[in-house]
Amino acid sequence: MTVKLLIFLISVNALVSLNLKGQILFQAETEFEATNTPIKPVYLDFYTDWCVPCKRMDKEVFADTVVAHFYNEHFISFKINAESVLGKAIAKAYHVNVYPTSIFLNENLTMISRHEGYMNRDLFLQRGKTVLRDKTPVSYNNLDIDSMFLEITRLEELGLDNTLLVSEFFNSLQEDDYKKEKYLDLLFSKIVFLDIDNRGYRHFIDNLDLYKIDTIRSETLLFPSDITLKSSSIAKFDAKFYSALSRSPDLQLKLAEENKNSSLFDSMLAAKQDLFEKIYKKQFSITQSRGICKRRLQFYLALPLADSIQTIAHEFKDLLLTGETPERIMARNKEIYQEAKEKILGNNPNIQISEKENIMLNYYLNNYLEDLHLLITALEKVNDSPGTKNEVKLFEEELLTLSHRPYTKPEM
Repeated sequence: MTVKLLIFLISVNALVSLNLKGQILFQAETEFEATNTPIKPVYLDFYTDWCVPCKRMDKEVFADTVVAHFYNEHFISFKINAESVLGKAIAKAYHVNVYPTSIFLNENLTMISRHEGYMNRDLFLQRGKTVLRDKTPVSYNNLDIDSMFLEITRLEELGLDNTLLVSEFFNSLQEDDYKKEKYLDLLFSKIVFLDIDNRGYRHFIDNLDLYKIDTIRSETLLFPSDITLKSSSIAKFDAKFYSALSRSPDLQLKLAEENKNSSLFDSMLAAKQDLFEKIYKKQFSITQSRGICKRRLQFYLALPLADSIQTIAHEFKDLLLTGETPERIMARNKEIYQEAKEKILGNNPNIQISEKENIMLNYYLNNYLEDLHLLITALEKVNDSPGTKNEVKLFEEELLTLSHRPYTKPEM
């Protein structure tokens, strides 16, 4: 036994002896980074400071005496703040973007179980016991389709992670396989967890009209429990449908932005637009197109590609200014302001509106000013023609004058 491991065991035992009130003994995320060969399975709790369900688990679950005794005896536990510098890197490695997320690893640091969201005391205890019973990671080499399906079902019933196996399963299916009801039901329940390039995802999108109708009629929900489909409005259903199916391209977009991968970024934006048109049977509105173009401009401003910036900047300018006037923007902001103000004040007009609330009420106007600042910054960066820059600056100054705000030159 190495000196480092001996010291670690002594420190853990000392902590256990001091844990009289009952509390899971969490190690810091820096300790997890240094962990190579743990002597027990590992439990990771991914949290953020603003996450209410995370605080509930701290208070109601992790502090439970029975839970604490079980986990301290059988697991090495780590708390990972998903918004710290190190925590972000660990969360990215395990594809965590929902909080809380519980991840269980075996002694080889291979993930064997995962749960997104709050778990009560009994469920958390049961999950830990299940993990101890089956600490072997999924192996699906040389499995046929039916065997894969049975293994997916088994892991689902045990509450163990089957993400990789599900992905491999749908990549292995042929078109005729979807005639089997059990395979189609599995696709309905797992579609939002498949990558956009997975063959199962592509099959679903290619048959979207048929499956959309089946989803409405089916009692089996297509989406996770946090996305409710029961709605009296087809428009609301479409919005939730689009939001759920956008999960894969959205995750890929974030990855492209982090890695500055322009080809992946552009293809995922195109995929989102294609998905929107297939669901809604119409093209993006001007506002939606402006939002997409704004995201592209922000992305390419971080890259040394002046030609791309200039092209996108002119497209963004057309979407911002064509058919618009400062007076029209102010009138639209006033309508939105009044609606939001009524919601804040309710039936009591004597309530004082704070400066922060006033900024929220002017959300539409602030967004438009932000877009103009972004456009001027882009035009300055590529040294665009003085005429174009002056046109945008005059528009911004008129809008600022109407809103009674001082003009601030955008940062270069």
